[in-house]
Amino acid sequence: MNNKVPRTPFSTPLSGSAKETEIRIRNIFSGPKKRPPAPFLALVFSVCLLCGNLVSCQVEKMEPSLPDIPVNWENLSPPDLSTAQVDWDNLPELEPIYTGKGPSIEIEGLGDVHASWHRLSTWDPGSAGNYLYFGGDPAFCCPSLAGKVAEGSARWQDEPGGAVSVSVSINDDRLEDGSIDGFYLEFVADWDKQIVSESSFTSEVGDGVLELSEKEMLHAGRVLARLMREAEWYATAELTVLPQHPDLNRNGVPEDIWLSVPAPWGTGQWLEIWEDGRRIYTADGDQAHIGWNAVFLCTLEGEDYLLQYNPYMGQGAAGYRYFLFTLEGNTENMVRENELYFDITFGMPTPDGGAADPDDFFRPDEIAGFMEEVNELLSRSVQLLNTDQGLLETFQREGRLEDTLWFLHNEPEVFTPDPQKSLEENLRDYRDTMVQVTGSSRTGNP
Repeated sequence: MNNKVPRTPFSTPLSGSAKETEIRIRNIFSGPKKRPPAPFLALVFSVCLLCGNLVSCQVEKMEPSLPDIPVNWENLSPPDLSTAQVDWDNLPELEPIYTGKGPSIEIEGLGDVHASWHRLSTWDPGSAGNYLYFGGDPAFCCPSLAGKVAEGSARWQDEPGGAVSVSVSINDDRLEDGSIDGFYLEFVADWDKQIVSESSFTSEVGDGVLELSEKEMLHAGRVLARLMREAEWYATAELTVLPQHPDLNRNGVPEDIWLSVPAPWGTGQWLEIWEDGRRIYTADGDQAHIGWNAVFLCTLEGEDYLLQYNPYMGQGAAGYRYFLFTLEGNTENMVRENELYFDITFGMPTPDGGAADPDDFFRPDEIAGFMEEVNELLSRSVQLLNTDQGLLETFQREGRLEDTLWFLHNEPEVFTPDPQKSLEENLRDYRDTMVQVTGSSRTGNP
């Protein structure tokens, strides 16, 4: 057992000497201007001297319980200064799990490591930023130190997102009483700039040090920066626990569904599904068009499924796809999926100077058939996550979860769908209208 008090930036030494005690008491009882009478000071000094004698007696009484342990340095085995071989191309992907709220976040999923994040202002109102502590095997951030026992910390050197200041203490357990701490590794790494601005490797043992390469210090800075950023987000994001409790992995245990806004990178949404304190699924969606996403809880014949629907369109080229799956075995198991590609850029020129035939890239029957599948699933679903602005506006306009294709409603001065007609009929009318407007021609069937 290590009886040595660990070094910490949050502690200050206390003096037990009679002289310092006398000075402190004297300063307390003497005001800024008025001095107490001499008899009173004499009484105080007598009390201080008596306290000093009591302290001395107490120290002498405790000394026998803390004997010095003789150390035969010649017979001690040398410290393990070796480092593990690292396959930098195949490092395991970290899957940290964050729990808690407010100024403190616990971090799991890092192997046999305890890690926690704290907002420094909770300890020091004059400080800024945050602080990450970890204890255990440091392989998650320093892979060459795998198998060693360490305590470490990290914090931002300047503003969040910049350089990370890292301190790692590797314990040397050659002494049974644990009175030697071991090796200290300290460095400042900036992953964005790809520089290590400071580094120091020292040993209390005096017989060699453990050193990290610049590549590993940069890697550690990147990993620890990610943990601090995500912990900060978890501490501030607005969490909603949804009322649904499905059984998506089919093991008879109901799950919890969490939705956090904003997502870890600052925008969008973050969906998590938990079971008995363990996260079994995550999904996210961004506010930016390229990151739009929509996830639904779909119930078919009493069984729960997840439905992911992504009707993406860019520059008139559409790629619509959906996935229906379960989480059996706590992994995605596809039950049904489909995809559709089409284009609404009518009048596209051809190499011979003509216009592309709309029947080659816009087939109303195929589009309507795909949308019938999607809308049947949506009619049996509840929305869990949705950052797709086009879908959100469509659902709001229709008053239900049904995709009626936003582009049919996008230019009412050119085309307006007829509510009395089927989707396929409206798609044919839309195609014919756009052919007429753009001056392109059709050669296929109606």
